[in-house]
This record gives sequence, C-alpha cells and structure tokens, in this order.
Amino acid sequence: MTLSSLPTPFVAIDRKKLHANIEAMQALARTAGVALRPHAKTHKSAVIARWQLEAGAVGICCAKLAEAEVFAEAGITDIRIPYPVNPINADRVRALISSGVTLSIIVDDVEVARQWSEAMTGAGAKLRVLVKVDVGFHRCGIDPDSPHATDAIKAISELSGLSLRGLLSHAGHSYGAGSGHELAGIADKEPPWERNRKSLPPSSGSAARSARRRRSSSRRGRTRR
Repeated sequence: MTLSSLPTPFVAIDRKKLHANIEAMQALARTAGVALRPHAKTHKSAVIARWQLEAGAVGICCAKLAEAEVFAEAGITDIRIPYPVNPINADRVRALISSGVTLSIIVDDVEVARQWSEAMTGAGAKLRVLVKVDVGFHRCGIDPDSPHATDAIKAISELSGLSLRGLLSHAGHSYGAGSGHELAGIADKEPPWERNRKSLPPSSGSAARSARRRRSSSRRGRTRR
C-alpha cells in the first residue's frame, strides 16, 4: 500500500515527529516554569490530546462548546474555551460541569458575566471564568487602557456562581510578525494590565504574574519554528 493508493480525505501522521514536537513544547513550558494548555483545535483528536496530557499538559483548549463536548465524551476532563460563550448555552455548560469536567470560559463584559452568574447560581453550580484582555488583536476582550477596566474585573470577581481564575490574553496579531525581534516586541507589550496590577483582585494579580512567564515561554517557542 502506498499513500497515493489510500482513499481521501485521509489523515496521516508521523508519530515519531509528533511525539517529538509534543515533548519539545512541554520542555519549553517546564523550563519556563509554566503550565501548558495546548489548543486542541489544531488537531481535533482525542488521541493526540491524551498524548499531550500524558506528556504533562494540564488540560486543553477548545474552539467552541460543541468541540468541548466531543472531547469530554472522549474522557478529557480539563477543558478551557478561550472565547466568549453565550449564556443561552448555560444548560450545556452545566451538563459538562456536572459530568465532572473542569470547565472554564472567558468573559469580557460585566452584563454577560451577570447572566452567567444568574444561570449558575440558580442551579447551584460554579463556573470558572477568566477575563479576556485585548492586547492588540481587537477581536474581543476588555480594553486595558479604559479607566473602567479594573472596575469591570472587580465586578466580575464578586459575582456569585462564578470563580474568577485570572486574566487571559491572545496576541493574535503576532501571527503577522516578520522576525523574531518583531515577535519579541509584541510579546513585551502583551500584558498592559501590569500597570494597574495593584488595583486588581488578588487572583487577577497572580494571573498577571503568570502571564509574564507564559509570555517568555511563548516567545521562545514561536521563534524556534
């Protein structure tokens, strides 16, 4: 049998290279002293997700709720959806939590966070959330330069039914960087909340410190490509 004789579409992987890549990324995170949570949308495979977890990853990210449900059914128990999720999906989110999944999502709006608070409190559930901060990609997230940014984070941290786990940023504009130097410059500007860290809730301050370490690991990982 040859590759040309296989029916398409067909997924083929070089297992040796794949495991080497998984181990290399895990080593970068280990050296930086940070936890690694790979995004499963790149492979959409529960088998590969388990290999990443076995190598030391603390969990996975999923692109949407439906994807999280598939991975949860496959036995993955720590899942983050790093995108805003509409509270209309509260029943599905509660179902995942009830099944034993450690689920976390992002919020970037106090009113939406209140809706999630009501949905969770009414059912006696607790949802882990991170506040998304816009660091330049301008797709979603609170504006760190807004005078109301820290007030919004504090308000979210005080909502019942929610557990604020920290802050999350995504410098997606870094994909267009033309050099390692340009990439490093974007990474250095990524955590603007550092300017106001003293006014953030305790959990958010810890997240800001962790973000500095994540940024360093991410920069080294990307420039090795």
